[in-house]
Amino acid sequence: MTKQVVGFIVDTNSYSGNFEREMCAFMTGVVGECEVGAKYAHRFLDEFEEELNFITDKPDDHGCYRPVQICPTAGVWNNGMGFYYRAGEEKVAIEHWKNNMILRLEKQLEQLLQTTVGDSDVVQKIKSDIQKCKETTEPAKNIVHQSILIHVHREPTADEIALLKERAELFGKEEGIEIIGYRLLLEERESDTLSI
Repeated sequence: MTKQVVGFIVDTNSYSGNFEREMCAFMTGVVGECEVGAKYAHRFLDEFEEELNFITDKPDDHGCYRPVQICPTAGVWNNGMGFYYRAGEEKVAIEHWKNNMILRLEKQLEQLLQTTVGDSDVVQKIKSDIQKCKETTEPAKNIVHQSILIHVHREPTADEIALLKERAELFGKEEGIEIIGYRLLLEERESDTLSI
């Protein structure tokens, strides 16, 4: 088995589903079948005359071929209450989660007690859930999609990577999106041979 580069990843500080096609078009000049990001691709083509030739399309969940998709951001999680955190920030993440969950449950309990006589099963369940929240020590690690994955059919050269980074930084600056890193996606592939 050999490893082959199949993608160029840009990690950001924002949900990438709001801009992945536009960012890719701005960085590469390439748009998918849906043509979302065409105005950004034109800006690239005005400067570089042709799109980058190592970008490839893959079908999305609906069969629309696109050069980019959103992907999970390595080392960043959501605690389940919209709070993003990194390794080392677990204590802050669990406190945020506890405070919000307990507040929600206490509001539910208060509303329920105004309409329910006595200790119903639902009231006991909410009280039990509040206690479980107080005892929770580890935050949830829900996947965060703040990255884009641009599909490539070969490994970009050092100059091509420098251009991709430069274009990503410029897009981020114009759109108010912080770029936090870059990665290459590797995939294991078997070397096939054909007997002749």
